[in-house]
Amino acid sequence: AAIMSIPLLGAVAYLSCELRPDGQMVAQVQTLEFRTNPGMTGKVVLPDGTTAILNSGSVLSYPSEFTGEERRVRFEGEGYFDVTTDKEHPFVVATSSNSAVRVYGTEFNLEAYAGCPCVATLVSGEVGFLYKERNGKKKEVSLEPDQRLTYNPWDGDIEVMDTDCVSETAWKDGKIMLDKTSMKEILSI
Repeated sequence: AAIMSIPLLGAVAYLSCELRPDGQMVAQVQTLEFRTNPGMTGKVVLPDGTTAILNSGSVLSYPSEFTGEERRVRFEGEGYFDVTTDKEHPFVVATSSNSAVRVYGTEFNLEAYAGCPCVATLVSGEVGFLYKERNGKKKEVSLEPDQRLTYNPWDGDIEVMDTDCVSETAWKDGKIMLDKTSMKEILSI
């Protein structure tokens, strides 16, 4: 069995690589997906060392290796990101609401469920929130620590407010905090 596993491992390694015109073998970058089931949370460490904690019903798509000028992932749901600092290669979280968060090394919470407003809360560091205005123009807003941004993708409006970040990030520690929360929001939890 051990002798048979050596050719099998070699075949798998060969099939997961690409032969460039110069004859050099290069590993193919694959898109990976991390999902959390309803009622569960999960944690994943990305290839650059960035940690993402995903709340219930969330999906994170990311490459097996970050290449190019930016580290781009696709996200839907709610997640807490602790991004590894890399000033040369910003970390970009794209959402389904035609918005994205550009990060250089920081901690933030992002709510980006399909059909809902997008909410970004900056815990530490620096982020830029990229979005489309009502007229279709792309715009970026910078957040400072302890700020929360809400983006309405239907009309392009944003609202930035100060926060202590406690109620927005309590979920990752298994807590539910309700502060000035409407009954409609409570029932959606």
